Amino acid sequence: MLWRVRSPGRSGAGRSVAIRLIFGIVGTLRANRGQASNKGLAITAVVLSAIGLVICVLWTAAFGKAVNDAGNGLPTAAAPAAVADAGSQPAAAAPTADPAAKHTVVLEVTTAAKSNLQWGSGFTENSQEVLEKGKTWSQTLTMDDLVFTSVSATPVEFKMGSKDNTCKITVDGKVVVEQHNSVGAICTYQP
Repeated sequence: MLWRVRSPGRSGAGRSVAIRLIFGIVGTLRANRGQASNKGLAITAVVLSAIGLVICVLWTAAFGKAVNDAGNGLPTAAAPAAVADAGSQPAAAAPTADPAAKHTVVLEVTTAAKSNLQWGSGFTENSQEVLEKGKTWSQTLTMDDLVFTSVSATPVEFKMGSKDNTCKITVDGKVVVEQHNSVGAICTYQP
């Protein structure tokens, strides 16, 4: 047997309830005109379909609210990422005016070669970019609750004997992970 998996928004429950409601109304009208003898069944179809339609609407509203609430709790970048030459400090990000933010997470990468940079936090989309050799990159995030966070720097072209890329994650002023590697510096933080 072949099973199909559907996403919540495309299950067709609302459409099928609406179609059943329409057929129930048509059946009731035909029974009233004497063209059908199943008036009780048609009325039952209308009532149950109306109840099903109300449940579908409530379910959609509840699911939408849950997704919206979950999205509002995700980490946000306090400012755009800062990039500077290695050895110098990236420009400081502007302080945030968000009084509800409880934690500050700083991601930092220093490249020894032209490298692919990738970072992500919680359920946010991963961000990717290419950094030139000898650059220092940083990103400051603010979040209510600490979530899984990662940053990595891998060289575009690896050569034996290359210098190491480095990455670091700082949470509320404390360095929680720091790595360096010529093949790829990968830092992950799991609260």
